[in-house]
Amino acid sequence: MIDLTKAVTVFIGRRGEHHFRNLEFDVSSLLDGTYPETALNAIYKRPDGIAYPVVTTYADGVLTWSPNSTDTQLVGVGQLEIRVTYGDVVGKSVRILTIVEEALSDGIVDPPEPPAQEWLNQVLSALAELDIDEINNLLNLTYNLLNTTHNRLNQTYDLVGDNHELLNTTNSLLNDNYNLLNSTYGLIEDMRDTLYTRTGILLNHLHPIETATAPDMVSRRAAITFSNITNGNNVVIGTITYTFVTALGSPEANNVQVLVQDTLRDTVKIIAKAIRGIDDEVNIAYGTGTKSNPICTAYWTSQRFSIGSTTVEAGESLFLLERAENVTSSIPLSSSASAVISDFTRSAYSR
Repeated sequence: MIDLTKAVTVFIGRRGEHHFRNLEFDVSSLLDGTYPETALNAIYKRPDGIAYPVVTTYADGVLTWSPNSTDTQLVGVGQLEIRVTYGDVVGKSVRILTIVEEALSDGIVDPPEPPAQEWLNQVLSALAELDIDEINNLLNLTYNLLNTTHNRLNQTYDLVGDNHELLNTTNSLLNDNYNLLNSTYGLIEDMRDTLYTRTGILLNHLHPIETATAPDMVSRRAAITFSNITNGNNVVIGTITYTFVTALGSPEANNVQVLVQDTLRDTVKIIAKAIRGIDDEVNIAYGTGTKSNPICTAYWTSQRFSIGSTTVEAGESLFLLERAENVTSSIPLSSSASAVISDFTRSAYSR
């Protein structure tokens, strides 16, 4: 017994089967003790999309459908809907998915008539036995079928719109995945820089520096403490020039534009991100082929710290750490902003 109050999938036969199976549906929920059995009818939609009413029988709250060879002509998934049509009232069951499985073609049974012709033959046969009330019900059924066709066209239109929305959603998800990968890449770079900094500190404590000029496997450090930044000021580190602007443009290679923020602290935080190569389209514009500074990484701090014997007073500062080790070539470091600069140097310790 198939319960019409739940969405179900029903196997109705193998290709070419004819009245071999009887499918019983509990229609008490549709009739609800209010409508007569004559108000019941069933619409079947084959896997090829053709929909038509099927012949059913009713007894004691059970509607029985015996699929014929027309119903099982095509292999695939179809749909069945049972309706109550009584005067102006139209009630519909849940859509039942139907499955027709493949079978061998034995060549014995003649190809069935098209569903429309078989339906017409059934209607003409039934007309001979119907009284005027039954004919009226049949006309109402035909009217409902026309309405169903109209509704199917509307549903097809809605499905096209849904597919458009689905494509837009898929495109948005792809963009989200792209942004997530970029964010993950940035986080990995930050983690790398952090680990690199920690490793440098550990090496510095395990192997104190003996000279300030000989290669010693310790990265050099520097600092810039800003007291004021205005539009057009810049910071030069190695071959990269960082220019502070009030509106981002399109900088050339080896140039980076940093948007001046509402506070000095926030501006210093942004240039620290720019030196590390972090993506921030609202506040940072990188020149062609330019990303993170190849010489050093940078971190913002407002605390007092020291690089060896050099004390950097508390303020809006950048702590700069050389990426490479065992390098003695000079590193250009300058700024046109109001700032105090501690040049790159090796030190026995940093605090």
